[in-house]
Amino acid sequence: LLVRAEDGPRLVMFKGLAQVLDTASDRLTITAFDNFTFNLAALVENDFLGKRSFFHLPTRDLLAASPAIQRETGQDRAFLRTEAFARTARALLSVVAAMAGFATLLLGGFSRFGLWRQILGAIVLLALVQFLDNALTQMARIGQAPATIVFVSPAVGLALIGLLLWLSPRLVWLPWRRRGVPVSGVAA
Repeated sequence: LLVRAEDGPRLVMFKGLAQVLDTASDRLTITAFDNFTFNLAALVENDFLGKRSFFHLPTRDLLAASPAIQRETGQDRAFLRTEAFARTARALLSVVAAMAGFATLLLGGFSRFGLWRQILGAIVLLALVQFLDNALTQMARIGQAPATIVFVSPAVGLALIGLLLWLSPRLVWLPWRRRGVPVSGVAA
């Protein structure tokens, strides 16, 4: 349990064992305790932590990309803003991945050979969207494009999924979708 104290944070532990190994004498000392408090103030001093990475910053600080944040992280404004927008875009890409599998499965009908065509189609679709995402994110990080361009790849992925969902009931002309449809149009 972490507890805030006047002189810094403290780690409070209940009912446990503390073990100390002395390598010189090859002795292990074990101390049982009911409650134990450890002062963490020395571990969280600024000198110990050093420079923060942009990974450790909240998104609102990345969006602001103040000169102080730029100096602290060693990154420029374009990079920090791109990272902020990319955090949201990555979440949208997970939706694209799930929906791509669903949409491609709807394209195929029953086949005794399995779903390999649909699975391959979903993999190709996701590879193309990821390739586009990597290229656009790199362009935005070096300042060649606005940071919001990272939302293009999830939008393209969602548009392709929308197209697949729109096409799925309309693809009766495909050979593997036509097998269950009677030739005369009347069920026998």
